[in-house]
Amino acid sequence: MDHKKVDKHEHNDSRAGEQVEELRDENPSTVSEDTNDAFVDANLALMRELDALADALQSLPVGFKEKMDSHREKLAHKLETRLKSVKDGMQRAPFIKTRDKFSFVAGVTNVALTFLLLGRHPEWVPIYYTLKAFLLLTIRWYVFKGKKYHYFLFDFCYYANILVLLYLHFFPKSETMFIICFAFCTGPLAWSVLAWRNSLVFHSLDKTTSLFIHLTPNILLYALRWLDEDPDSLATYETLRGKDATFTQMVFLPIIPYLIWQVLYLIKVQVISAKKVEEQDYQTTFRWFSSMDKGGIGKLIKKASPNRRLAAFVGYQLLYTIVTMLPSVLFLRYFWAHTILIAGMCILSAWNGANYYFEVFSTRYMESLERGTERIARLRRGSLALQQAINIGDDAEKSQ
Repeated sequence: MDHKKVDKHEHNDSRAGEQVEELRDENPSTVSEDTNDAFVDANLALMRELDALADALQSLPVGFKEKMDSHREKLAHKLETRLKSVKDGMQRAPFIKTRDKFSFVAGVTNVALTFLLLGRHPEWVPIYYTLKAFLLLTIRWYVFKGKKYHYFLFDFCYYANILVLLYLHFFPKSETMFIICFAFCTGPLAWSVLAWRNSLVFHSLDKTTSLFIHLTPNILLYALRWLDEDPDSLATYETLRGKDATFTQMVFLPIIPYLIWQVLYLIKVQVISAKKVEEQDYQTTFRWFSSMDKGGIGKLIKKASPNRRLAAFVGYQLLYTIVTMLPSVLFLRYFWAHTILIAGMCILSAWNGANYYFEVFSTRYMESLERGTERIARLRRGSLALQQAINIGDDAEKSQ
């Protein structure tokens, strides 16, 4: 009768281990990814111990009395360790919620501070932008490196942000650099909020960083072009105040640095590191689009023959860049036009964030926490089963 109890608990432990392994094979996204990964990482090793202990218990019925002494102390020690892991896992869900609360507060504070500086001290916006760029891009490199996504950092949007930083701190008197940065920031970067569906999700560092890369440079150039008129400010930059730029300058002058980036990108990603990217399974923008079954660009690329897809991708990127820079001269000449662009992209990002929170996040977040709680309960039942197995061994030893 006691042996049957052990077999039953072994089956429960093995089943729980299989369920956790199935969870590892899922492909979660958005915030559920953070929650599920945090839970699985905390308990995957624990479940492997369960499987090992179940195997040990399975051998006990054969020569039960002779083997019990050698197994009992080891089981007791591992059980104590496992119970501690279970308690740690039970505390993980509240920790995740607390972390997200702090992230949410930081996100709201960032938005409030950005527009406070924009309205009260626009001369400080370049400094705030520089600090955020250093912090967020450093974190993104570290996170993307671990996920094999770091080749995304060779994309044009990062290149454009680097040009903005170079303009601010090394070429502040260059009208050419200002024209280039203004065209990029009000063109391909700004319209990426629409193209990439960037969303204002306060608690998500990943989404906050993506929105920063595409929207904040536009806000920065808005401050420099229209608001920072104090020659004695902390950051004085030579812009086109009181001057003008032609349509040709605003569209075709930025094409030169764009083409320089495109050539360097192809040499690095598609030639020098092509073998490494393939062997290490690094993700790149081209590989990502090529694997998409949905989405406009992905479908267009797949319409081309395999040996022409890279050329098609490069061509579509160039076309997008030129088209989005066409209205840049209007944003340079008219305050109201640039204001509408900024307001429109801010509202769009807020709308995307609202859709995420109410249609995706709320459901997935609660489901992930509930799944975590259920799995912790299974682990506790498995621990109790092992404790009962040890008690059986003690009873058998005493009956000798």
